[in-house]
Amino acid sequence: MVIMFKLDHQPIKYINYYKRIGQPENAFEFAQSIVAAPLTYFCPNGAQEQFIKTFALSVHDSKIPVILSTFANGVGKSTVTVVTLLNVIFGAQNGWFDYPIFHNWKFPRLAWYCSSADAINDTIFPLIEFYAAKEINPEFDYDESKEGKRIVSKVHFPRYDWTIVFKTYEQKDQVFESSNVGIIIDDEPAPEQIWKAQKSRRRMGCITLLPMTPLNCEPYILDEIKRASDEGRKGYYHLKANVYEACQKRGTRGHLDPDIIDQMVDDYDEDERDARAFGEFMYFSRSIYGDLLKKDKHVVSPEDYPIPQYSKIVMGVDPHDSRPSAALWAAKVPGRISRYIIFAEAPIDQSRAFWEMKRAEEISDEIRSWSNIEDRYYRPNIRILDRHFGWQTRGQRTLAELYLNEGRHQQRDFRFIASYTASSDVSELAFGHNQIRRLLRDQEDGKPGILIYSNCFHLWSGLTHYIRKKIKGVSADEKVMVDAPVVDKYKDFPDVLRYIVCHDVMAKEKKKPLTPAQIMRREALRKPRDRRGEFVR
Repeated sequence: MVIMFKLDHQPIKYINYYKRIGQPENAFEFAQSIVAAPLTYFCPNGAQEQFIKTFALSVHDSKIPVILSTFANGVGKSTVTVVTLLNVIFGAQNGWFDYPIFHNWKFPRLAWYCSSADAINDTIFPLIEFYAAKEINPEFDYDESKEGKRIVSKVHFPRYDWTIVFKTYEQKDQVFESSNVGIIIDDEPAPEQIWKAQKSRRRMGCITLLPMTPLNCEPYILDEIKRASDEGRKGYYHLKANVYEACQKRGTRGHLDPDIIDQMVDDYDEDERDARAFGEFMYFSRSIYGDLLKKDKHVVSPEDYPIPQYSKIVMGVDPHDSRPSAALWAAKVPGRISRYIIFAEAPIDQSRAFWEMKRAEEISDEIRSWSNIEDRYYRPNIRILDRHFGWQTRGQRTLAELYLNEGRHQQRDFRFIASYTASSDVSELAFGHNQIRRLLRDQEDGKPGILIYSNCFHLWSGLTHYIRKKIKGVSADEKVMVDAPVVDKYKDFPDVLRYIVCHDVMAKEKKKPLTPAQIMRREALRKPRDRRGEFVR
């Protein structure tokens, strides 16, 4: 039986120990050993150890397990991912990896490492270079190729017949629809269409790793992966770690200085601290609609919920200078039950999140694309435009006038009315939130008052990300659901939904009682007059 080397503390602790006892030559020699064999001397912190163990045991429950790891910044999620991958390729390199899966890999010997081009160039590939150390360890020799790209495209380990292929999220979905893959790594969230393409590559057995900081998370990660893990479904795992796991004093085998960690946490933006420091999905605790949103209830197939006859068709638009305008088309279903079916949205590009888009279209292009959507579905009875932004002047005209004139130029009627205003005793935003929350609940017939067609990707993504800012101070927890403003980044499509829902509500509200003077004037106008306009006595 071979007893594998297993370092019990971070290497820096041993080096400092030798220095402290006056043995600098031993410290230097130990450091040289680490550089020569970094995989041998790799020592995981507590969170990384759990990652390795989960990876090793995940195949007991499923041949296609999915491991979501929402680690805080600094815990070392990219490092442990690369090191785990190399221990699969080379076999177990130290005692922390002494599991059967690292001695006998049974799935295809092909890994896809998917991330942004910058992350691959600046982080992922340098980690592979460091830990493989092929100049020092010829047995770990590999060939690399760029294949005309600006990043390393492929790394092949001839001795082990293993290949790592690097892919970026900017590539087309079709690039993710070939080969049988043994390990898929999505370093930070992949767009949903890429995730769907990747899933069919696992038919020969595959472990999928999703290491990420839970900031701008794709909705499918919550709807499918985290929920499946929370429900205890086999083959799904969710690992979470805060930054203190990497602390030398507060963590298990931590490597970061405590003062540095405290400074890092203090420096994080308030809106992102939960995600970056604690590995929490940033919109869970401050979500405006999250406790009501259920994809299996609110997102429906058009075939299951066709637009009823005599529905009122409404278009809502939230315009922008820096990115495309957010637009929705909805049907107000006739009858006494309040229900809206959201059946179309613009932009139609679903390759990335709306908040990552940059404005490229002119007003003429927007009108043309909106007209194409309406030719496919319905022309609205009413169009609603954000009353704040839509009536700001652009040169000599407001945006509403520009839309109207361009619509006439294209022989279409794009006449907009202003979005709703709320009464003085409640804010516009609070009124809108209350109306949407009311409609997200089941109505008298047992179905929600808001149904969203499955093609409305950006609306669902916006609603699931829509959060309030975190308020500093002792009473922050009490204020967060009432007084805190929303995070602007995710509000566009939720705003459009507000405009659509609240217009009909406000139109039905009773008018304020007339003053005595107004009543007298109204009665006077009702009195009969002669041809000259004089009152008839």
